[in-house]
Amino acid sequence: MRSNKVGKVREKVFDRELTLIAVTVMLGALMSITDSTIVNVAIPTLGRKLHAPLSTIQWATTSYLLAVAVVIPSTRWVIDRIGTKRAYLGSLVLFILGSILCGLASSPTTLIVFRAIQGLGGGLMVPVGQTILSRAAGPQRMGRVMTVVAAPSFLGIVIGPVIGGLILGTLGWRWIFYVNVPFGIVAVVLAVAFLAADSDRARVPLDVFGLMLLPPGLALLIYGLSELGNVGSFSTSVLIGLVGGVVCIALFCRRAFRISTPLVNLRLLGNRRFLAANIAAFVFTASAGSGPLITTLYFQVGRGYSALGSGLFQSSLAFGAMATMPFAGRIIDRSGPRTVALVGIVIAIASNVPWLLLAPNSSTSLLTVSLFVRGLGVGCVSTPLMAAGYAALQRSEMPTATTLSNISQRLGQAVGIAVIAVVLQRALVADLPHGHASLDSIPATSEGRNAVGTQLSHAFSTTSWALMGALALSLVAALCLQRARDSGTSGVVEESVGVSGGAEAGVTPGSQSDN
Repeated sequence: MRSNKVGKVREKVFDRELTLIAVTVMLGALMSITDSTIVNVAIPTLGRKLHAPLSTIQWATTSYLLAVAVVIPSTRWVIDRIGTKRAYLGSLVLFILGSILCGLASSPTTLIVFRAIQGLGGGLMVPVGQTILSRAAGPQRMGRVMTVVAAPSFLGIVIGPVIGGLILGTLGWRWIFYVNVPFGIVAVVLAVAFLAADSDRARVPLDVFGLMLLPPGLALLIYGLSELGNVGSFSTSVLIGLVGGVVCIALFCRRAFRISTPLVNLRLLGNRRFLAANIAAFVFTASAGSGPLITTLYFQVGRGYSALGSGLFQSSLAFGAMATMPFAGRIIDRSGPRTVALVGIVIAIASNVPWLLLAPNSSTSLLTVSLFVRGLGVGCVSTPLMAAGYAALQRSEMPTATTLSNISQRLGQAVGIAVIAVVLQRALVADLPHGHASLDSIPATSEGRNAVGTQLSHAFSTTSWALMGALALSLVAALCLQRARDSGTSGVVEESVGVSGGAEAGVTPGSQSDN
C-alpha cells in the first residue's frame, strides 16, 4: 500500500499545469543563457566588425553582467508590486527590445549600452521564473522541478557555441541578437496564456536607500572582481570596485536588519538550512563556474582550436550534467539533497585529475571524457543545493529566496573566475620564458605553441590544482547541509515523498497554497 501511494505522488510531479509553467519558464531561461554563450564566442568577431580593441568590446559582456547585478536585488519588490506574471512578461519584453537594439548597434558604445538593457531583462527573468516555478511546485515536488530551472544553463552551453559559430559564418554578427526575437515572442505568448496572475502579492514600500546601496554595491564588487581577473593585480580600478562594493553592501546589511521592509530581507538567512544551502552554492559556483575559463583557454590557446571547436569539446560537460540531473531530482525527493550533493562533488573532483597531469600531447579524447564526467558530478550538485534551500521555506518567502540565491551565485561565479584568472596569469609568468608570459603573447602557429608547449601545459596544470582546492572546499561546505538540518530546521525535502509520510498527509510547510 505504501509503495502505491508513493507511486501516485510521483505521477503527479508534472501535471498539465505545472508542465506548461515549466516549459514557459525554461524557454525564457534558455534564451537568456544561450544568448550569453553566443556573445562570448562572438567577442573577437564583434571587435573586428565594430573596429574596437578586445579590451573595449569585452565590455559588451561586462555591461550585461553589471546590469544583471543591478536588477536582481529589486526582484522581490517588483514581484510584490506588479506580480510574478507581469514581472516575467516585462523582463521578456525588455530582453527582446535589448536584443533588437543590439542587432542595430553601429558602434562599440551603443552595443555596450544596449547589452546593459538586455541584462536588465535577463537579470530579472531568471529569479522571477524561479519564483513562479517554485511556487507552483511546492516543497513536495521541489527536487525534480528544480532540474527544469537548472537544465537551460547546461543546454545553453551545448547549443550556444554551435549556434554562434553557424550564425557568424552565415547570417552575420547582428543575427546573434536577432535570433532571440522569435523565441522571445513565443515565450511572451506562452506566458500570457499559461501563467496565472498573483492573488496574494503585497504592496510593500520601496526601500529607496537600499536601492541606492545594494545594486551599486553588487555592480562595483563584480566590476572589481572582473578587473582583477583581467589585469591580475590590485590596480586603482580594482581597488575602487572592491572597496566601494564592500562598503555599499556592508552599509546595506547594517540597514537591512534595522528596518521592517528592506529591499532584500536578509533575515531569511536566519533559516539555517537556507543559509547553509546558499553558502554551499556560493562555494561550488565559485569552483565549478571558473572551470570553463581554464578549459576554454586551454583548448583555444594551448591546443589552437577555434572557438567553435573548443565549444564542441566542452559541450560534453553539459551532456554529462543533463544525463544526471533528472535522476538527481528523483533521489532528492526520496532521500534528501545532502548525499546527492556530496557524491556529485566527489565525481567533479575525480574528473579534474587528468587536468592536473597536462602535457603537450595530452589526449583530447581523455580530456573530453573527463569533462563529461565532470558534468555528471555538476548535474548531481546544482539541483540539490537549490532544492535544499527552497524546500525549507514558506511560499511567501520564495521571491526573497530566489533573489538571495541569485546574488550568491553571481558573486560566487565572479569570485571564482577572478581568482582562477589571477592564478593562471601568475602561473604563466612563472613558467613561460620572458616575452611569452601572457596568453596574448602565445604564438598562433602550431610551431610557436610547440616551442612553449611544456611550460604552457604546466601553467594550466598549476591552475587546475587551484580549481581542485576550490572543489574540495565546496565539499566541506556541502557537509554543512547536514548540520543545518540537525539543528532543528524542518527537512521538507526528506519528508515530502513518503519517507516519513509527510507528503501523503499533505502537511509540508507552505504546501497548502500550492496544492
